[in-house]
This record gives sequence, C-alpha cells and structure tokens, in this order.
Amino acid sequence: MSGHASSSAGSSSAEAIVQPTVQEAFQRQASYGPSSHRAKEINHAIAYCIAKDMIPIYTVAKPGFLKLMKTTVPLYKVPSQKFFSKTELPKMYNSLKEDVGKLIAQGKCAFTDALASESRVSLSALRPVLSHIISDILEVKNEDSALTIDLKRVMKSDLESRYSVDAKKVMDLTSFVDPRFKGSFSDDLDATVNCCIEEASKLAEMTTLSEGAAQTEQSSTEAEVAEVNA
Repeated sequence: MSGHASSSAGSSSAEAIVQPTVQEAFQRQASYGPSSHRAKEINHAIAYCIAKDMIPIYTVAKPGFLKLMKTTVPLYKVPSQKFFSKTELPKMYNSLKEDVGKLIAQGKCAFTDALASESRVSLSALRPVLSHIISDILEVKNEDSALTIDLKRVMKSDLESRYSVDAKKVMDLTSFVDPRFKGSFSDDLDATVNCCIEEASKLAEMTTLSEGAAQTEQSSTEAEVAEVNA
C-alpha cells in the first residue's frame, strides 16, 4: 500500500511539474498578435528572405508557403502580400538606406580629412585611408542588420579586389617611407622592408652609374677642348 501510495504521489508530482496552467494553455493556443515581438521577428525574416534570394513577393500567398509556415510556426499568421510590398520591405529598404548613408558619410569623412590635411596629397596616404575604411568603417558590428552585414562584406570585397599585388606593394612601400605612417599599415612588414632595401640599392646603383657617366662625359669634353686649343 505504501509503495502504491508513493508511486501515485510521484506520478502526481511529475504531472504537476509538466502540466501547464490554464493561462499558459490559453497562450499556447492563441496566435501571435501582429504587434508581438515574435510576429515582427518572423515578418522581418520573411522580408529578408524575399530580398536576399529575390523571391517573388506573391510567394507569401502561395498554398505551399502557407502550409510550410502553418507547420513550422502554427501560431503565426502570415500577413498579406500587400503588407510585405507596402510595409515590411520598404521599412527594410529605408533602414538599409540609412545604414548605407552612414557608411558613405564615414568613408567620405575619413577620406576628406586625409586629403585635406595637406596641400599636395602623396600616394603614401592611400594605404592608411583604405585600411581605415576596410578595417574600421566596414567592420561588422553586433548592431548591424543582416542586410547591412552583407553590404559591408560586398563593399569590403570590392575594395580589396580593386588593387593588384603590385599596386598594393607600391602602396605599402610609399606608406612605409612616409614618417607619419612608417610600417603601421603594411600587411607584411618584413617584405616591405626588404622591398625598400632593394629599391634603395637600385637607386644607389643608378646614382653611381649616372655619376660615372657624367665624369666620363666631362673628361671627354675636357680632352676635346684641350685638343682644339693645342
């Protein structure tokens, strides 16, 4: 008897733990309200899917899509096609437009400050400006939306692919010899130093050859003058 009573008590206790209250049971059966956080979250995800994958907006009214949403999120009611075309997608567009405007403003500010700081802009300023834009302005942040993250990645990839290896080598070299920047922006400082040494050696060799040629020419001229005078 005591064992049976204990078993019954344990069963009742287990049922008490998992059994929802009346209010919880009602909430589980109620649909997400249009203004609820969960509904807004799903609306945004669907709009992102439409924009990202270029899916026709009328997909949200298709039986297959509605069946999918009913199965996966039964408490969510899919808004109309008009809602996405007139409300959710424009809202996403405006948000992205604002983010792009901020990125462009930051980039223009950094670039303008760098170029306006001196009367004659040297090539050495290009590398630091690009580094600031790529590493700081286009750096993905926690508060960035999914579309903003994609935009930053595309812009970053585009900037990085615009310059050949030789062009980047020249930018690294000019930035390195500029006392304002030195090796702060070089991707491979050792390679930049070696390149600088090679260029300096070539310059010294050219200077020596040029001086030798000048001396030879001067000696030849002096000999011709002496011959004429004789």
